[in-house]
Amino acid sequence: MKSVIKNLPLWQIDATGAGICAFLALLLVFGGIKPLLNSRANYASQRQLLDERSSHAMKLDLAQAQITDRLDLVRSTLEASPLRLSPAGDVNLRLSQISSRAARSGLDINEIRPGLSSASSRYETIPVLLVGSGSYIRCTRFLRALHEEFPDTAVRSLELVAGPIEPGRQSNATFRFDLRWHAAPGSQAP
Repeated sequence: MKSVIKNLPLWQIDATGAGICAFLALLLVFGGIKPLLNSRANYASQRQLLDERSSHAMKLDLAQAQITDRLDLVRSTLEASPLRLSPAGDVNLRLSQISSRAARSGLDINEIRPGLSSASSRYETIPVLLVGSGSYIRCTRFLRALHEEFPDTAVRSLELVAGPIEPGRQSNATFRFDLRWHAAPGSQAP
């Protein structure tokens, strides 16, 4: 084999060596460096995706912590609140209580009746119509006392119509109060 190489001209030996070096270089590029570069690019894109998702997860964690804090505050406020909704089944008791409050305020009741209840997820609303007569001052006292004694009852509308004024007497007015009683859900009112 040494004799074959000795008999070849130098340019053929150089060309063969250059060809072998080029082959080894191509083998190195496509067999080692190219996959390494592809792997590095893949790693960089996955790292960027991981960083974006980690940032998003931290924002979600922060939002969840804020919502949890708010929920805890609302729950503690509700627990500290004296307002407890009565069951809608106690509608007769509530009508009696409203009627008694009106009588203690000096109002004459001509009619008191509940309407059809409407339910929501947190409470039932029962309309209560209250019709009668009394002075303006007594009506305002009744409404103030109603608000203080029954914070679960709202005034939806009210009508006051003044009667004739006689000298030396207090004027009586006819009133019509459209009340809304908010009762605990899940119980049925008539």
